[in-house]
Amino acid sequence: MKQKQSDILSKWYDQGFILPDDFLSKSKIEKVIKFMNAQLAKSEIDIHNWHIRSNTVFNLCNDPAITKYLSIILGKEINIWRSVLFLKKAHSPESEISWHQDNAFWELTPQITASVWIALDDIDESNGGLQIIPKTHLRHFNHSLEIGSKFNFEVKDIPLALKENVLQIKRKRGQFIVFNENLLHRSDANNGSTRRAALCFRYTIPKVKIFHPLPALATVRGIDKYKFSKIWKKNS
Repeated sequence: MKQKQSDILSKWYDQGFILPDDFLSKSKIEKVIKFMNAQLAKSEIDIHNWHIRSNTVFNLCNDPAITKYLSIILGKEINIWRSVLFLKKAHSPESEISWHQDNAFWELTPQITASVWIALDDIDESNGGLQIIPKTHLRHFNHSLEIGSKFNFEVKDIPLALKENVLQIKRKRGQFIVFNENLLHRSDANNGSTRRAALCFRYTIPKVKIFHPLPALATVRGIDKYKFSKIWKKNS
């Protein structure tokens, strides 16, 4: 059943995330999976900003299933400023990611970002699936530095009442979740027998100034009239 825009916005502001039933274009997602699998077959791979290095990946950024929600959340003018490939190989006990808020790592003014986390595999608790705590985008949590850990910037002191609200996200290949930059999230290590790959796109609006390392700004919808950052031009 089609959701009303007011219901989507209410969920976004109250809960800090949207979990659509939609699937991305089958042809687009299959092309991206094929492309990323080819990259992963190499001995080393840079996990960042494939949207500016591959037209195949960029074409997924403005899939109507995604922009339908982004236009409600962010408006008619939308930029993508970063993308990340998250890979957890099967039987990888070191792949746990601790609780954190993404905006603790970013330098954006003002802090306005919607992250779209796309499953490239079927993902659930068996292979290190994503977990979130609804409504935690409404407050700031202190992050501590854990020297020697793979993911060393984390939130440790989470009230028990909040932990009772943890939501396990299950996504089929080609499904996605949209979440606020301030929402607490984590993922378990992948101790299962199947790979867990996800592609995350970070979107914002043109009036946001980006000081974060590795910006790779590209226009998804509308016109960037502010031009605070250099816009990458998609190849024809």
